[in-house]
Amino acid sequence: MRVDFFWLGDRFGHVVSVVRDGGTDVVWRSVHESQYSPVFQELHEQVDSDGRKVLFLSGAGGGAHWSMSVEQDSKAICFDTAARVTTPPPDRVIEYLAEFTRSNPDILLCHSNGVGSADLQEQCCTLRPQQPVGGKMPVTLRWRYAAL
Repeated sequence: MRVDFFWLGDRFGHVVSVVRDGGTDVVWRSVHESQYSPVFQELHEQVDSDGRKVLFLSGAGGGAHWSMSVEQDSKAICFDTAARVTTPPPDRVIEYLAEFTRSNPDILLCHSNGVGSADLQEQCCTLRPQQPVGGKMPVTLRWRYAAL
């Protein structure tokens, strides 16, 4: 399994793929059609002291400042995303379009540590953050999920 980032107009998008002997099959593609979608304009790779690569992304748009870290271990690709929302509405979502090549998905997108919720309808997976209590602006929203 792997994640690849690509430039999409004014921001980075990404795909999650399965690597097989015969090549690579894209399974999930990030969707950036809403003005409230994540805006990642910078990408930086660094190696931690234990030798693991971590990708860091950041950017701003739609009344929010965005950041994401991406790590891969032997079982999953882990995403930790935050949006500092400065202007209403505070609602933000992360969406993926399924591009399954078989009747069953090879990679499952799921939340870890109970931070947020996921909704899979037809070919779209919508990830919603856990909402902060109080509703005062600005707010910071957080998503933690993994591709397994």
